[in-house]
Parts: sequence; C-alpha cells; structure tokens
Amino acid sequence: MSILRSCPALLLVALAAACSGSSGSSTHAHRAAAALDGCVRGGPSTAIVDVRAGAERFPAAVLGRGPTGVVLANESDLGLCAWLPFAQTLSRQEVRVLLFDYQAEPPQLEAAAAARWLRSAGATRVVLGGASEGAKAAIIASAHDPGLADAVVALSPERDLGSTDVRPSARRLRVPALFAVARQDPYSASDTPALARAAPAARTQLVQVPGADHGVALLHGPPAATVGAAVFTFLQRFAAAPSHPQPAAQECGSAVAGTGSARPVAFAAGDGVALHGDVLGSGTTTVVLDHEYPSSLCGWFPYAAELARSGYRVLLFDERPQGDRLDLDVAAAVQEASALGAQHVVAMGASLGGAATLIAAGRDCMRVSGVVSASGETDLRSYGQGVPPLYAVPYEGRIRAPLLVVGSRADPLIGQAAAAQLVRRAGDGRALLIPGTVHGWDLLQGPSASAKIRAAVAAFLARAGPPVATGCP
Repeated sequence: MSILRSCPALLLVALAAACSGSSGSSTHAHRAAAALDGCVRGGPSTAIVDVRAGAERFPAAVLGRGPTGVVLANESDLGLCAWLPFAQTLSRQEVRVLLFDYQAEPPQLEAAAAARWLRSAGATRVVLGGASEGAKAAIIASAHDPGLADAVVALSPERDLGSTDVRPSARRLRVPALFAVARQDPYSASDTPALARAAPAARTQLVQVPGADHGVALLHGPPAATVGAAVFTFLQRFAAAPSHPQPAAQECGSAVAGTGSARPVAFAAGDGVALHGDVLGSGTTTVVLDHEYPSSLCGWFPYAAELARSGYRVLLFDERPQGDRLDLDVAAAVQEASALGAQHVVAMGASLGGAATLIAAGRDCMRVSGVVSASGETDLRSYGQGVPPLYAVPYEGRIRAPLLVVGSRADPLIGQAAAAQLVRRAGDGRALLIPGTVHGWDLLQGPSASAKIRAAVAAFLARAGPPVATGCP
C-alpha cells in the first residue's frame, strides 16, 4: 500500500514521524528522501510508492497528477532513469506516470501490478507502455487481462520474452496499440512490424523511423521528432480533456470561403507541445504546409484549396506560439500525415515556415518524398523583431530528400547566394528564383504569384516518389 494513500495530508519527508507504525513505512520515507535510483526524489509532484506484485513489493516513482495513468516499463539493460525526461514531460500534461525497476517476478506481472496500482490510486484511464523487454511485458500483460489497460505503447518489442512467444498475445490485444521501431534496429527491425501485423489492424498503429536506435532511445535525439510526436499524439486520445481543435471557419473566417470542407486535426510534437491543423482533399500524396510569421495556417488556404482540387490531400497547421523548435512541428505534421494514410508526403513551408521545414529536413531524421522551401530563410539569428532565430545552415548538408527552393533574386531575407549554397550542400536540390522581391506564399497565390514558380512546384509534387530518409546522422 502507498504511504501517500495512508497519510495523504502529509509530505513524504514527514511521513516517518507521522506514520511510523511499521519499519516498512520508515523505509518508505527514507527512499523518498534518498532518491530512487539516484534520479527521482519524492516531492510536491512526485511520490515514491510501494507496489505489490505476487509475493514481492517493489518501489516505484509516480510523477504528476491526473485521471490518466501511464506505466513505463524498462528495457532489460536500463533502469527507470532512462524514462525520466519523457516521464517529466508527460507529468506536466496532467498525466500520472509510474516508473519502476524490475525485481524478482516476471516483468509482465510487475507491469500489470503497476497498472493496477494506478487504478487503485484513482486513474480512470491507464496506458501500459514499455521499451524492448518492457514493451513485450506490456503486450503480454494487456492480452492476459483485457481490462487492465486502455491502450498499449510498445517501443522496439522483440518476438520473444524469454521462452514466451509474444505474437499470440499481440493477436489477443483488445485495446488500441502503438508500435514503434527503427528500420535498422538489429534486434527489432523485423520483429516489431510482425507483432504490429499480428495485432488487430483497426486498433493498431506502426511507426517506423530511419536509423538503428532501440527502445527508449527512440524518444531521444533525431528519432524523437517522429516517435515522440506519434506517442504524444496517441496519448492525447486518453487525456482527461481530449483536444478538440477549432474548426477552420472559426479560426480563419472568410479566408476559408469556397475552399471546401476542412477537417480539423489535433496532434503533438516530439517534445509534447500540442498542435492543431486542418486537412483538405484526398489522395495518396499529402502536402504539409507550414505558414509564414506572424501569420497562421489561414494564410495558406487559397493555395491549399487549389492543391486539394488537384487531387492532393493537404495538411496545414499552426506552429507553436513560443520557442524556436519549429522544426519539431514540421516533423510532427509529417508524422500525422503518414498516420492518416499518406503514401507520399511533401513538406512545404513559406518564409519562416520554409526555414523550419529546411531544419526539419536536415535535423529530425524523418521520411518524406520531397521538400519545398518558398523563401525559407537559412539564417534568422540577427533578424530580431520577435522572429524565432532559426538557423538552417548547419543542417543543409543532411537534407537528403528531393529539394525545391523557390524565391526571388532580390529577396533581402534569402537571396541568390544563400539559395545557391543551400542547393549545393543538399543532396538532391534545385533552385528557381525569379526577378524581384516577392516573398513566401505570395509566390504561389494571390496577385503576385509567379506562373513559372507555380508550374515548377506543380511538377515537383507530381513527381513525388517513395519517401526517403532525410536529416539523419
């Protein structure tokens, strides 16, 4: 039993005196003071609790408060501290996260006990998550007890847990499940997709990213832009107050007149920032549109509607209102487009949105069929005026997707020299610059639009082929 629930009015540090009826309580308070695994200490938003699994008790850290609980079970060679950055981000979103280290019982029994502890502590929704061994434990535990969890998140699960084949359990899953794996993972590259295919298709999502990262490592570094976005977006479905994005007509007013029906979507970036956008049209190729500063997605609607009428699906989105990791927003929109069924995704941005798109294509290790930058600046560090100081130059050499740069020769923000350098450093790039100073989305829509640039972009989209890895180390 958790001491927090025995003496809820007291802080953990004071519990040794207030609840000292047993040596177990004293030990519990000492653990809270000493920090579990050297990385988690009890405090106002963190509790160190005891969880019973069979004949054993094991300590666990519970971060955050809220009606949604998430268990994070470890991969075999890592402790709970490996989850900590991700768990802290989740805990700031009204999610209660339970971390633990394996003890003597089978890992699936300990993961199940952790989920039951969250239920007993008041969680109305529980997501059972894990990495590698923990992912297998989560699948087996959920399949064994269909009422245990509301969903499963499995990062890099292999086929076998000891002598137990995980596939029968995957087939018996009765809750939504998210699987994620790196395509060159030496342990799970083939096993994770096989487990995802074994699970009921209607409730299962598989995310595959470039690289060889395994387990929790998918939530750190470049893969996190895609895997983190997928996990945070998946977990939004089980939040206390699921996001309901504003319809385009309310956000944009007359800007959407005559553009057809737009479907609002909610998703999240790899660092947990909530995002929203709109989807227009249908087709096997999705064009992701990132907007100019300080505008919003509304400014793209004339061109987005035109693309939709031409047979493309279009996802346009609003960037985060604060911070400079706008590239994560682009990567998240690309992941959302893929989750919605796109076979090919072309990421396109105008001005600041173009800069963010270039950085995403060179930094965030994602898969796209192409990148279009309409006046995307490569260096905004000294621009000022509240503009995020984006700097794409260090990432130009890692852009490996087909790239089209369009702009104006006399544009003071991204001129001929910078565009030429960008194309030269990228692996497969081309630039088309017209005379004058027309900037951003005005090159593609409105009275200043260039027929030459519009035709070049249309041809580029029509040639979109299979997605390729870009931005990977």
